[in-house]
Amino acid sequence: MSLLSSITRVQNDALVDVELPEFLQSSSTNKLVALYFSAIWCPPCRNFSPTLASFLKEHEDEFAVIYVSCDNNEDEMKENVAGKGYLCIPFDDWQLRQKLSSELSVSMIPSLIIMDPRSGQVVSTWGKSAILKNRDHCLQEWSRGHSGVSWLQLMKFW
Repeated sequence: MSLLSSITRVQNDALVDVELPEFLQSSSTNKLVALYFSAIWCPPCRNFSPTLASFLKEHEDEFAVIYVSCDNNEDEMKENVAGKGYLCIPFDDWQLRQKLSSELSVSMIPSLIIMDPRSGQVVSTWGKSAILKNRDHCLQEWSRGHSGVSWLQLMKFW
């Protein structure tokens, strides 16, 4: 996670800077971090965001979401994250957003990349599928360094 030195939070419709190392130290040492690549103009993103926000609310002591905007402008980003509890990469830091997308091989949105903030290592690139298909157990799986979802769960349509 050395790529991330600061993040922002939407508070009263304004962006407030939050130092990432401070945030992580003030939170549980077992807190996992999800990088959420999304945009307000993307229908699948709009469908998944409420599910992710609900999951975050249920697990806020163990889980944090950092929004990596693919929106067209800062106002869209603020509208998209308002009330969801997400932290954000500053919108004006286009280089960082591009670097994260490139280094994490994000090729579509929505994408939810689960990371261990202590090691900076990617735990899973299957975050969205894990929350949708294995909501009750994915957090424990991620904590053990697993993808959070099995192939059988992915293939299950019922």
